[in-house]
Amino acid sequence: MEIWEKFVRMSEGQQRKILLQVAEDFDRACHGLHDDEEATSADACFRRIDRQLRHLIAHRSPPVDIIEPMEQEIVGFFEEKPSDVLDVEKNDTYYRMIFHAVCQYFGLKSKSVKSRSTCRTEVRNRSKTGTFAEPPLRLSAYLSQHYE
Repeated sequence: MEIWEKFVRMSEGQQRKILLQVAEDFDRACHGLHDDEEATSADACFRRIDRQLRHLIAHRSPPVDIIEPMEQEIVGFFEEKPSDVLDVEKNDTYYRMIFHAVCQYFGLKSKSVKSRSTCRTEVRNRSKTGTFAEPPLRLSAYLSQHYE
């Protein structure tokens, strides 16, 4: 509460400056847009994944056999059509959560859309340049190196 009161007492210009900095930091964290070289490292890509999803996939026997085909589908699609939307039907919650983790690792934006009997996941490229860059190491390989 103390921090909020301090913020409220600031001038509008100071508040705006802080909010813009927070928004920029949030964008960098969510999109993997860092100024340093580490932004393209496998560790940085792994840190892009939501903490709960990281916990789901990072353990003694990571679901590499599930992740590899997902990676192939994502890379194949976005190498051909980097500006299009990948639409995948994943009705199983576990698979859908893993799919979201893979998308986050690749720096892509994914969203589940539920209809009456199915659940689709829409995946978009976050790149403002309209290009797709695969991480230096795929998530399946990263997990195999660190958790098996």
